[in-house]
Amino acid sequence: LRDIEQQMSTGSVEPGRLPYAWRQLIEDPDVPAPDPVEPGGVPVETYFPLPANDEQLQIVRLANNKAGVVVQGPPGTGKSHTIANLISHYLASGQRVLVTAEKAQALKVLRDKLPEPLRELCVTLLGSGAEADKDLEKNVRALLERYQRALLSPGCYIREADRLGDQIDACQLVLQG
Repeated sequence: LRDIEQQMSTGSVEPGRLPYAWRQLIEDPDVPAPDPVEPGGVPVETYFPLPANDEQLQIVRLANNKAGVVVQGPPGTGKSHTIANLISHYLASGQRVLVTAEKAQALKVLRDKLPEPLRELCVTLLGSGAEADKDLEKNVRALLERYQRALLSPGCYIREADRLGDQIDACQLVLQG
């Protein structure tokens, strides 16, 4: 981390780019590029479970094809809300997400803003000690069980994806018409 801090403080990292060591944590060369963008620059599909404003849509547009996003600001400005939407969007788009915070409480607030099905996909380490270790083990175990279920019965997930796709199409028709 000191090397990364040094790189950032000396300006040897391009603005808007994460240092190489951080990119290695979140980038996967085998994952295809995110969805293409429409002429206005907004992704074709934006998967926000919470209400969104133009600024949040702008963040997704600007962050498309970038290695990372930093959301910062004073208390009470909607950072957790924005980050919850971004996490949801990126996970729904098949990307990995790493979220860090100075205080565990900020991560707890953020986790609570995520829809329950996404919360189940998150591995969280909030704090240190035996309790944090137990929570981490529980999260990893739940993910492994979910993965094993998917391997044993992939058809149920395909049917569920089709059903949800039909619901999305129906909602889009209502919104357009």
